[in-house]
Order: sequence, then structure tokens, then C-alpha cells
Amino acid sequence: MAVSMNMDLIPMIGFYGADGYFKTGQILTIGEVKMCLESRRDLHDSGDRMKRYIQKTQYNEFFKIKIDFPISKLHHVTDEFGLRVIMHSGYFTGSESEQIELLQHLSFWSVEIHPENSERARQQAYETVKQMVTAQEAEYFQEQIKGQYANSPAFDNTTSRYGNFVFSFPLSDLLEAYKSQHCQNVDPQLRVLGTQMYRQEIAHIIVVHSPGIDLYDDFPMVQTVPSTDKSLPFVYWRKEDGELCWRPESTSTKLQVEIRNNTTTPYNSVQYCVWNHLIFAFHLPEGQHLVIPREKLQDNLAACGSGEVILNSSLKFEVAEEIVRDIKG
Repeated sequence: MAVSMNMDLIPMIGFYGADGYFKTGQILTIGEVKMCLESRRDLHDSGDRMKRYIQKTQYNEFFKIKIDFPISKLHHVTDEFGLRVIMHSGYFTGSESEQIELLQHLSFWSVEIHPENSERARQQAYETVKQMVTAQEAEYFQEQIKGQYANSPAFDNTTSRYGNFVFSFPLSDLLEAYKSQHCQNVDPQLRVLGTQMYRQEIAHIIVVHSPGIDLYDDFPMVQTVPSTDKSLPFVYWRKEDGELCWRPESTSTKLQVEIRNNTTTPYNSVQYCVWNHLIFAFHLPEGQHLVIPREKLQDNLAACGSGEVILNSSLKFEVAEEIVRDIKG
């Protein structure tokens, strides 16, 4: 895919001053992100850091291992203030603080990967590496190979960088609620909104919107393709069973070994790398909400710990747990 350079990368400021870039209408690969960043002469610190992470790991064939993850659940993480607002109002609203107009009036949710699927993927990644290197090397480095797959925040359901309170719902429930409340009972449309780039995180955003609006008409729809297709996209509807799938390119924040030219080589020190994050953004124009009954909000609420990187106000896990217990009564 040809990538438009420079002018199509929009500088942005994320949570608590984290700087990044946004590319509209495309899910960029790591290689395409590298091309975009290398084309700019005015990179800010985060962009420069990401470029260097990619350059140092670009030949690691571990990134060629792509495994499908079924998307069955999404979660929305918030701080205590956001929690109180949601529980009091009984609904989720779209953000109005985003500096990029295209990202306003959206409610952001991350894909939640079940631990069993993560563990299955680690074993599958190891089995793939066994076909790429000698049996002796694969066995010797088994722990490192498995350990560097699915270790990013996208696969951690116990901590978050965005707050200590997580609402988790089946994707089907959220789509059905959105359909009945905003689409006049017609199926909502899923389109590729774009790619956000921060220091390590490459976030791909899928917008969920009513087919009755034309705001996103120029953005590509999420495709329906057979799982046997040789060039499966990052996100697709599987033709055989209609299941929505995610196929990330990088699931790691740090690498221990490099797979290259049929050889496994340990890094001299831990090598940081970029990681993929899949976000669903529900379009909620000003004054509109995604209403969830209070009982369901309570049932699907849990506390979580703070991540290594904190982008929002945080509490000790024990304090967050006590708040959740109090809300659930």
C-alpha cells in the first residue's frame, strides 16, 4: 500500500501531554509507520523514540508471526471521577476534549483478550518459531520466545494506564445497545478511522457509527474475508462464521531474542519495541449517549491496578476495590 507522507500525519497531544501523531483512514503497518516518521524533519521526542525502536527491531522476523484473536469483549477504563459520572448518569458519552475534530464525540473502548487466548497464542507463536529455526535453538530459547509474545498492555486485563475502574461488556451487547439507541434497529457500520502513534503504542481505531450519517463515508469499511485469504487485514469479519477478528503485528513491549535468517540470537539487553492496540470508538454526537442499565453497569464493573505507565489519576488497587464493592452494594 502506498502511504501519503508528511502532510497526512497530524501532530496530536494525548493524555497528560503525551505527544503523538494521527493518520486518518488507514491502518498502518509498522513498516508504514517507519516510512511516515522518517519522512518528517520535525519529529517530536515521542515520534523520534518510536522511529528508533522500529529501526532497531525492523529485521526481527518475530513480527512476521501473525495470529488471529477473536474479538468478543471490549472494555472502557476510567478514573474515579469518570466512574462516578457514569454510575450517576447511567450512560457513556463521547469525548469533547480531543484536539483533533475527527476524534471528538467518540466513546473509546479497547479490545479485551481472554487470558486463555493469550496463552494459546504464545504456544502457537512458539510452534511457528520452531519452523523458522533449528529444533535445538527453539527448545533452548522456548521461555524467551513465549515470554515475548502477548506481553503488551493490550493483553493485560489486570492493570491499566487509563485508570483503576474498568467496565467490560460483550461486543455483541454493546453493538446491540448502539443499534437500538442510535441506528433505528439497523446494524451499525464499522470503519477504519485511522492510526494513532505514540512513543511505543501504535493504536488502530475502528469507528462504530449509524448508517444514517455520512460523516465517515470516505473511510474504508471493515472487510469480510475468508480466513484462508493470504493477505488478511489487521481487523476483519471472518466469512466462515461472521466472527470479528484482530490480527496484530506486534504484541510485545520488549523483546529478548531476535529471529533472523533461521537463527535465534539473544539481545545484549532488553530491546524495547512498538506494540499494537485495537480501539473501538462509538460515535456519540453532542447530546447523545450510550445508555446501559445500572444493574448491568454494576455487574460488569471491576477494579484494576495501575500500569507501568500512568496516563490518568490513579489509586491503590485496594482502594479501588473498596470503591467498587461500595458501588455494588
